[in-house]
Amino acid sequence: MKEILFDLFNLLSIIKQKLYCNVHNVIYVIDDPKMIAPVVPKIDIRYVKVQTISELNRYKHDENIRKEFVKFKYFLKHGVRIYLAKHNKNIVGYYLLADLDKFKLYLYNNHPIFQSTKRRYYIFHCRTFEQYRGNRIYPYMLTVMCGDVFSENKNSIIFISTS
Repeated sequence: MKEILFDLFNLLSIIKQKLYCNVHNVIYVIDDPKMIAPVVPKIDIRYVKVQTISELNRYKHDENIRKEFVKFKYFLKHGVRIYLAKHNKNIVGYYLLADLDKFKLYLYNNHPIFQSTKRRYYIFHCRTFEQYRGNRIYPYMLTVMCGDVFSENKNSIIFISTS
C-alpha cells in the first residue's frame, strides 16, 4: 500500500510540474566557500536545523509549519534538512536543503547541469514570511546553509534555482 501511495504521490508531483512549472529557471551555482559573502540580517535571527520528524513536531504549533507539515515530513523522510529562522520566539521563515546524491526533488534535477563529481546539494522551497521580508533574512539563511554544507565537505557544489 505504501508503494502505491508513493507512486501516486510521484505521479501527482510530475503532473503538477508539467502544469505549473513550465517556466524558465535560472540556476545559481556555488562551488567555492569563498563565494559566500557575510550577510548580517537587520533583526536578531537565530536558526534551528530540523533533521527528524520528532524535531519537526516541536514546531507543529506554528501555523505556517502546520500548513506544510505533511510535505515537510515527506522531505525529512528523504534526508532533506529544514532550516527554521527565528526572531525572538517567532518562526519567521523556512528554507530547505536536499542532498541530490540521496534525493532528487524535481525532474529537472536530472538535467546535465546538475551533474558533478562533487557532492551535490539543492536549496529549495524557501520562504520568509511576509511581515519579516526586507530584513536580509533570506540571504542570511542562504549563507548559513552554504556554510554548513562547506564545513561538512569542502568538495561540494550547491544549486539554487528561481523562475
